[in-house]
This record gives sequence, C-alpha cells and structure tokens, in this order.
Amino acid sequence: MQVGRGLIDAGYVPDTVYLVIRRMARREIRAKTQKTRRLTAQHRRDIAALKRQVEALARTVAFLEKQEQRRVASPPAVPQEVKRVRFSARSVKAQRAGTPADPGPRPAQRLPLMKCAKDP
Repeated sequence: MQVGRGLIDAGYVPDTVYLVIRRMARREIRAKTQKTRRLTAQHRRDIAALKRQVEALARTVAFLEKQEQRRVASPPAVPQEVKRVRFSARSVKAQRAGTPADPGPRPAQRLPLMKCAKDP
C-alpha cells in the first residue's frame, strides 16, 4: 500500500500513521488560520495608514502654529498716508460706459454697406 510519497512498511506503521495525521492536522490548521492571517495583515496595513495620516496632520498643525506665531509676532500694519484722488462726475460716467472721457455726445457710427455677389 502506498501513502503519500513512500511505501508503508509493516515495522513503521505507527510512525507512518503519525506522519499522516500530522500532515492532515497541519492542513486543517492552515485552512482555519488563513482568515485570521488575512485579517491581521489588513489590520497592520490600516494601522500603518493611520500612522501616516497622524504624521501628516501633525505636520499641518506645526505649520499652522508657526504661521500663527509669525502673525502674532509681526507688528500690525500701519496705514500709510493715502494720496487724495480727484475725480469728476464726467470721468466716472465715462469709465462706466467704457469709453474715454469726452465732453460731448458721440455721433452714431455707420458701417459701410457691403454689396452681395448677386446684386448687379
């Protein structure tokens, strides 16, 4: 009788039975622990991703803290003297119309008429 890779010898039956049972037990254990191994690996990946996220958030917080310290430490901006601007109602009206300021009404512009190829 042949079992596995070798022949069963009458003198070594207990050893052979032990090896066969051991092999079968390993297969069953491997099948049952496979799901646990996958879940453990997934948890490790999740933990690594969370660690990266925590590091990124810590860098962001450090950057914002430095920015806030600089903002608080810098003196407030002192308003400089503003030059007085003169304007007239006519120039404001012209700016709103999108044309340069001119004192009088503009003459209507006429486009030249184009002749069609059909017209003699």
